[in-house]
Amino acid sequence: MNNAHIYKKMKYDLALGFLYNVNMYHKLEKQTLLNMCQYFQIEFNNRLYSTISDFAHQLGLRIRMQTNFLFYSDEMLLNYANAHNIKLYDIKEHKIIN
Repeated sequence: MNNAHIYKKMKYDLALGFLYNVNMYHKLEKQTLLNMCQYFQIEFNNRLYSTISDFAHQLGLRIRMQTNFLFYSDEMLLNYANAHNIKLYDIKEHKIIN
């Protein structure tokens, strides 16, 4: 596997996990992403935060457009992660949930 593929996969893992945790627990976005980066052992900085939050916003729009719903639920994000083999990290349980 090359580095570009690993980066793309991690970007989806972080973005979808970020959406899931913010939607589920209504925590501060920056703190949520910091906890996720600590779990995946990734260095957290403002550039990473802006990249992941922008990508998560675009991913959320894409999910809402595909499902024709105004809002997405935790179950919908979990089903999307399972369908695309994306790991979801839960910040309360401190483990991968799917």
